[in-house]
Amino acid sequence: MGEWKQGLCGCFNNTTICLVTFLLPFGGAYALGKTAEGLDESCCMFALCPLFCGPFFGAPNQVQAALRMRARERNGIEGSWCGDYWMSCLPLIGTLTLLQLHAEVTGVVA
Repeated sequence: MGEWKQGLCGCFNNTTICLVTFLLPFGGAYALGKTAEGLDESCCMFALCPLFCGPFFGAPNQVQAALRMRARERNGIEGSWCGDYWMSCLPLIGTLTLLQLHAEVTGVVA
């Protein structure tokens, strides 16, 4: 089985996406959209769905877990949807896993 190109704290190597995601109010939605785009999905749907549905249905976590699952399947990385979902639910870890996923999908690993 494959492995992630970078660890959870490797996101700090790509300072641009790291700062956007951590500091801007909708930075996480931007990172989700760019990640979806890297998986040949609709960047608008994946970025906007959590913004409109998030407060009611926990959509950001579900969207992130779905994208993470697709990336794992595409790259042969071992894991489960349940594990992906719980990783996305943890406050700081969720953001770090999103940035790890972004680096995996876009190939931007510094």
